[in-house]
Amino acid sequence: MQQPRAIGDLTGDDAADAVVPVLMDGGGTGKFWQIVMYGNIDGKPVYVTIVDIGDRTPVESVSIRSRRATVVHLTRPEDASSAEVAVRRTAVYELSGSRPVETSHTDAPYTP
Repeated sequence: MQQPRAIGDLTGDDAADAVVPVLMDGGGTGKFWQIVMYGNIDGKPVYVTIVDIGDRTPVESVSIRSRRATVVHLTRPEDASSAEVAVRRTAVYELSGSRPVETSHTDAPYTP
């Protein structure tokens, strides 16, 4: 599990849920990022769902506000190589039951 993490209410029950970036590194060139969402059941974290962010698309920040998770991560245009990141994406997710739904995203240029 990676920093940053976010704590807030995702489910509407006023309990402290969590959004945590996870980096899967199998030892090759791929570095696969996911966002894991945890609910709060009786004060304990319980896995709810996962969002695949992609290969070599590092997460810069996560936050929770108004039952929505905002994830800022680096990515690339569709026609770019997998080693090139040139876009900073801000994606907003909310839960539909236990399914994550991207409600919006905005892209801005990124230069390393």
